[in-house]
Amino acid sequence: MSIYLSSKKDFMNFAIMIFCFFFIFSCLTVTDIKAQTLLSEKIVWKPAEYVDPGKEVKVIPFKIKGPGVLQINSTIEPFFCVKRPMRYDGVFGIPGIWNYDWKLVKAKHLYDGKPREHYNVATPCYLEGKIKKATFFDEFEIPAKQYSGEFVITSPMSCSFNSCDRRGATFWAEVKFIPGSTTPSGEGEKESYLPGGPEVNGTSWIVNNHPVPWVFRSDGTVEAPNLWKGTWRRTNEGYWVNIGNGADVFLVKFSPDGKSFTAYKNGAVYRRGVFKSSSPDIQSSEPPQQKTVYFEKPTYKGYRLDICRLWGAECGKEAADAFCRIKGFTHSESWEIDHDIGHIYPTIIISSEQICNQSFCDGFKFIKCA
Repeated sequence: MSIYLSSKKDFMNFAIMIFCFFFIFSCLTVTDIKAQTLLSEKIVWKPAEYVDPGKEVKVIPFKIKGPGVLQINSTIEPFFCVKRPMRYDGVFGIPGIWNYDWKLVKAKHLYDGKPREHYNVATPCYLEGKIKKATFFDEFEIPAKQYSGEFVITSPMSCSFNSCDRRGATFWAEVKFIPGSTTPSGEGEKESYLPGGPEVNGTSWIVNNHPVPWVFRSDGTVEAPNLWKGTWRRTNEGYWVNIGNGADVFLVKFSPDGKSFTAYKNGAVYRRGVFKSSSPDIQSSEPPQQKTVYFEKPTYKGYRLDICRLWGAECGKEAADAFCRIKGFTHSESWEIDHDIGHIYPTIIISSEQICNQSFCDGFKFIKCA
């Protein structure tokens, strides 16, 4: 094939066209090379009764080094959550994600093509059985640090206190990391966090008549002094509170007059608070340094605490330390195992809140925190 150029102008136009072609091609090629696929999974879950919860979880470790952009896509059809006693979870997530200093720059969650607000529900899990397909896209800007963590996929189980059944669904997820990039992809809608108002500027609140108040501070922290510490992030819905590395997350909505609040977990009322005092200069209390506290048969979320921090891993001191940190201490000083109690007193994994209700499940007789 030959190309005939009749003039100098034709030659220049042809040269510019060739340059643009190779420039665009090189840009696309570089993007493909730079993007790292951290996860690509498709799972077809078939319904089953009396499944082992420990075998319904898939954990995929990851390591990334910023700066860059992390893009998370997933779908599930039909839409199900993981239903455990007293709580719901999504089937896919990164435990403790809000404890990373990642910035969420894009978020688009659709249920049969419509946002959650269209359905007027407090939590998407109330849409179970009504939605044929749910799609999720989130994009994070990653700072110039190295991170390691886990992607956790859990089948859409429905668990009672004694057993778990798996629901049938098809799940797909893809996670990509683009190192060096700080430009959002353009997909999704920006979801920025709002600045806190006067209701979180050193305010103290009496919650459910408990003697220890909740204290909200303008630096994004919240605590019940010497009991627990957490962080808050403000969205259009209210203030999302995260306690104990993602172990407890709930939504706080303050009244228009700023004199009270209601906390919601899984769409239900969780706590109610009444304004006590305001002191913008109030300082964060330190955990007890010399004090030790003895917890006999320690419980968490209404269950006996399991001896493992993860399912079948990091057992003993790691789980005891995590429990003590949630209680506002620095570490566990001593502890003792209570063997084979799960069939009588189900135990709970402190990191994932999975329930172990078999005879081989172990708890603690006591934990001494310091």
